Amino acid sequence: MRIALILEHMDPSRGGREVYTDWVATALAARGHEVTVICMTASWRGKGVWVRQLGRRGRVPSTYLRNFMSAVRAEIASGRYDVTHAMLPVEGVDVYQPHAGTMPQRREASLRWRRGVFWLSAAITGKMNLYRRLLAQVERRVVADRRTVCLCVSGMVADQFGRFFGRREGVRVAFNGVHVPAVGPEQRCAWRRRRREEIGAGEADVVVLCVASNLRLKGVPEAAAAFGLWQRQAGRGGGDRFVSVGLRTTPRQRRRVVRSMNDRQAVLVGPTADIFSWYAAADVCVLLSWYDSCSLTVLEAVRWGVPAITTSYNGAAEVLADGAGVVVPTPADVQAAAEAMARLAEPTRRAEASRACRAKADWLSVDRHVDDLVAAYAEVARGDGR
Repeated sequence: MRIALILEHMDPSRGGREVYTDWVATALAARGHEVTVICMTASWRGKGVWVRQLGRRGRVPSTYLRNFMSAVRAEIASGRYDVTHAMLPVEGVDVYQPHAGTMPQRREASLRWRRGVFWLSAAITGKMNLYRRLLAQVERRVVADRRTVCLCVSGMVADQFGRFFGRREGVRVAFNGVHVPAVGPEQRCAWRRRRREEIGAGEADVVVLCVASNLRLKGVPEAAAAFGLWQRQAGRGGGDRFVSVGLRTTPRQRRRVVRSMNDRQAVLVGPTADIFSWYAAADVCVLLSWYDSCSLTVLEAVRWGVPAITTSYNGAAEVLADGAGVVVPTPADVQAAAEAMARLAEPTRRAEASRACRAKADWLSVDRHVDDLVAAYAEVARGDGR
């Protein structure tokens, strides 16, 4: 099958869609499909994958985008591809996958965690952002075209199509999958010992891990506050640790994270490529997202056997439904998050949750996700999936 994957830029160091496209493109190519990544610019080459750079033409971002969409439509019209799969709205594609969710939901979510003058500023600038306005306009036309399959990384995103567009037919879920290192228990134990020694946590202590690069959107201050509240209510302390990985914090932001606990308990680690050694060290993963279409952090933790706590605003929450963790209503419900930490701090309950995590490990693989994509592509190629 000749497959085109379409996005604005292809640089996996940017994270998000680019990392996802890297995984999917190379996995599809390994299965024998002819895969082309179509983008404006690229700093990536995947094994067995063609990269077609259409260039960035124009003087402002909205013009870049408009010209790129036009060039992509010409590519589609060439008939070179059996299936065209776009991560941004482009008219005429076979599959539209809004990796971060639909534009109306993203706008709504961007205002959710802001207050007062910050909410007003975001509301005004959001309406004035020509790039986002263009994406939203084109998305409405794409979703209105019943020939286009709307592909979603979670059930929460699928619900958005019904809520904002009244579109329920031709909406499919290919739940996200993640890669984890193929290491044995001895290596994991070695990582665990090393990291816990570094932060002064004993084996009986509880390490709560928060992996996030966006302080506010991912609810890091709320997670830290919940940790501090749990510690006070349970009369704990000593070696328990709250570890935040991925933030580039200013001194003011650091104070905001650590103010609810004693300074020794807070461990703030910047961006790192060695994230799985931290998962190995953790007993619980917490991500109190104000919005996530389907957080890879939660899926990585669960696949690694680490119970997770997240919010109902995260599409990944559905993977916790069978006991692999706890879902709290919102990041603002610090008491509920503290109670979830207390629950998973109890060794028997944590062991039960870890078993539930491991039971989902294979299902959360990238291979299973690609199986779902290929099934959707086959329907499109036959003409019976729309």
